Amino acid sequence: ATIEFLKSGTHDRTKQINWGKHFNNYLKYYNIEEGNIWVETYYLYHLYDIWTYKNKAKSCLGYQQFYNFCKIYFKHKRRGSSRLEWFATSLDITKLMTKESIENIKKSYAKKK
Repeated sequence: ATIEFLKSGTHDRTKQINWGKHFNNYLKYYNIEEGNIWVETYYLYHLYDIWTYKNKAKSCLGYQQFYNFCKIYFKHKRRGSSRLEWFATSLDITKLMTKESIENIKKSYAKKK
C-alpha cells in the first residue's frame, strides 16, 4: 500500500495543514485578499516565486498545487478564449503591479510555453 501511495504521483497539498499555513503566510506577506480586481494566475504565481526565494524556502508549491490553493481562496473564472484562469483579489494587489512588471512576466511566461 505504501509503494502504491508513493507511485500515485502528486498528492493534493490543499488538504495538508503545513501547506495551508505556507500559502496563508504568502497571502499575508503581500496582503492579498479576495476582492474585485481580476488577476491572472501566472502573476500571482510570480509573486509567490519571489516570496519563496526571499524566504529561502526549502520546498515550494508547483504551479498546479498553487492553482488549487487559489481556487479555494478566491473567486475564479476564465476570461476570453485563453486557458488562463483569473482570480478576484483585493485592490491592494495594484500596489504590486506595474505595467513594466506585468509585461516582463508575460514575456517570460510566453517563453516557457
